[in-house]
Formats: sequence, structure tokens, C-alpha cells
Amino acid sequence: MKVTGTANGERRTVPANRLRVGVIGTGFGAQVQIPAFAAHSRARVVAVASGTPGKAREMARRFDIPQAFDDYRFRNWRWFWDF
Repeated sequence: MKVTGTANGERRTVPANRLRVGVIGTGFGAQVQIPAFAAHSRARVVAVASGTPGKAREMARRFDIPQAFDDYRFRNWRWFWDF
């Protein structure tokens, strides 16, 4: 089964069995959002972004997230996730 939706102005179809999630922010994101998504069997955090240099990389190492970015405004990083 696949789910079709629009993200960032682009229409995408993704597998319904696993949602790729990108988290912006390492404060609330690190304390609540990343652990919650990581605990869900149908979600995977694949990217994290922070405005504080180094914080995204720290969270990526801590939670085994494949992509880390120091600027949430960097447009291309959004291609890594569905939500």
C-alpha cells in the first residue's frame, strides 16, 4: 500500500508501511519528538536540523539518525523525509 500527498509543493507517493520523518530543532525535538517517532514501528527519523552548529550532529549520533543539518532553511535536506 502507498500513500500519496503533497510536501513542500511536491507531490510524493511513499510506502504506507514506513514514514520517513525529519525533525527541526534539538530542544523539544530531542526530548519528545525524536524518541516518540523512534519508538513507533511505522516511523523512522531520517534527518534532524538545528540552528545551533553541532547540535544536529550530536542528536544524529545519539539517536542513530542518518542525516544532520545545521540550518533548517537548507531546502535540499527536505528531500530526505516524507513528513
